[in-house]
Amino acid sequence: MLMKNVSIFIILCTLSINVFCQKPPIKYGKVDIADLKMKYYDKDTSAPAVILCDYGYFSAQTLMFTRTLRIKFFKKEALDLATQQFISISKANISGTTYNLENGEIVKTKLKNESIFEKMIGDFYFMTKISMPNVKEGSIIDVEYSFLGLPTEWNFQQIIPEKWNELIIEETTHIYFKKAFFGYKPLKINTGGRWVAEDMPAFKMAPYINSIKNYATRFEFDLLEFRPSTSRYGQYTVYEFTTTWDAVNKLLKENPYFGLVFSNGSGYLKDIANQIKENTTSDEEKVKEAFDAIKIIKWNGEESLYTSEIALSNSYKNKTGNSADINLALVQLLRKLDIDAFPVVMSSRKNGVLMPNSPSLFKLNYVIAAVKINGRTLYLDATEELMPYYLLPARSLNWGGVTMEKSSSEWVEINTDHKEMETATYDLTLQQDLSLTGNITYNRKDYAAYKFRENYQKNNSSDQYKQTLLKDKPGLSVTDFKIDNLDSIYNPIHDSYKVTINNQVLSTNDELIINPMLFEQIKKNEFVEKERIYPVHFDYPVEKHYELTLTIPENYKVAELPDPVVIDLIDNTCQFNYQVSEDNGKIKVLCGIKMDKLIFMPDEYDALRNFYDVILQTQSKPILIKRK
Repeated sequence: MLMKNVSIFIILCTLSINVFCQKPPIKYGKVDIADLKMKYYDKDTSAPAVILCDYGYFSAQTLMFTRTLRIKFFKKEALDLATQQFISISKANISGTTYNLENGEIVKTKLKNESIFEKMIGDFYFMTKISMPNVKEGSIIDVEYSFLGLPTEWNFQQIIPEKWNELIIEETTHIYFKKAFFGYKPLKINTGGRWVAEDMPAFKMAPYINSIKNYATRFEFDLLEFRPSTSRYGQYTVYEFTTTWDAVNKLLKENPYFGLVFSNGSGYLKDIANQIKENTTSDEEKVKEAFDAIKIIKWNGEESLYTSEIALSNSYKNKTGNSADINLALVQLLRKLDIDAFPVVMSSRKNGVLMPNSPSLFKLNYVIAAVKINGRTLYLDATEELMPYYLLPARSLNWGGVTMEKSSSEWVEINTDHKEMETATYDLTLQQDLSLTGNITYNRKDYAAYKFRENYQKNNSSDQYKQTLLKDKPGLSVTDFKIDNLDSIYNPIHDSYKVTINNQVLSTNDELIINPMLFEQIKKNEFVEKERIYPVHFDYPVEKHYELTLTIPENYKVAELPDPVVIDLIDNTCQFNYQVSEDNGKIKVLCGIKMDKLIFMPDEYDALRNFYDVILQTQSKPILIKRK
């Protein structure tokens, strides 16, 4: 086990030290009154807070890592940064003080033990969260903590600017690690074991960024191996950690909160397994029934690689658990049904991308289930109550993961062939009072159906759903509506509405102006930046269709219709088509948008932005109708 190996490392290690003689940029508890009086950060006057200094130092002599963090607050919107969280492979020693300037005097408020929350994650590391006291506009927080070993990551760039950021890692021949660099902003100093960022700007979020961790300037660390001592023959004792994915697999199999949970028995699943066997004949039916049955464990919202307890029976009994509790219990149940099932470990979308050729332990924070049936592999995540077994949540769609089978491990790509598919059909009649009456019908499939069910569930009643529906649709009134298959997650959603629409037809003299897209019009291009340095990531493919049949009064005739538009972008992976026609007093509108491409690199950004510009321009063009 890692914790045991670290203890051996402390006792036996004889170190070769290369000590930096660099003077620390700050000292904990020594806050400058000029910083307390600061009203804004001159390099970014709009910043709600600034990191005055973030200093990390790993000592090869003591094997301790120490971080000193100092943040100045300007606005209330940054106060959530008074809560800090970090990961360590050993229990941390923590000190913290909040400084405020009151009546010209410095007032100190110490961090108390009850505001420090520690949780052991699996058997490998600690998650520590601290909530600094008495933080308000004008405050400075000073935090210092130290622990054995290296950090799992170091951020040079965050959502607020940083005045000074410095990391020092002293060299030792007894510990080997690797670091991965992310980001677009360069460092000021990058020499050996010392890295410095000065006046680092805040990371600016943009639409469709899958994770800030993929693009902000930062390091990720993983322990490869350590060699705590030499034998009398001069040979090192070597402990491997993340040299290969098989080495990671071995560690996880020995972990009581991952691999060993399968050794604790699956007797608690006996009854449900027997019931599934009696009611099914094919392997695919067994997978479906097992997937639905394990949802008795409701997801508590926690993404985790490790189970919350060493026995999954407790989560099953309590009917609540983290993502690992649910998906590893699913693996247990599938194996009990004689299905070839195994875990797949990964990094969730918000945690950043996992590199296939860079084995990691600390980067892993999620696990799903995999099954091999009928010559194919299915990937399953049972955390979402309203998802069928063949859909994966967006957090699980993050390039790929690593199989943790009995004898070996293998990188696998994880994607989806399913789409967010929706068809909206409007059948309306223009009345003499310029209102539109008729029916609106939607057909929603796969991710579109899931999104509808999820949004509907947020309402306490059908009346509340109706009010939510009308909220962003001015002029719409619904006299009746019906929703089919709401509780059947394996079927598409069909929802239909009997409607009257006012204030959507503009009258000027004898001419009427109508936007035929009505409530389906896209009115905003989210890609407004002229340039973009980060890729654009969509969650899953999208396909949407819109059909309008508009019957106009006999005393009117069509004066002008928008021109047809057809766009094929990047090898037909993105398509937009728009057509308006008229026949015998009926106006027909057909509009389709298909987005099969999920990742757009920066050199493709202009094409994507222009694609949406054309959609906006086309959908904004009205129909003109005149009196005969």
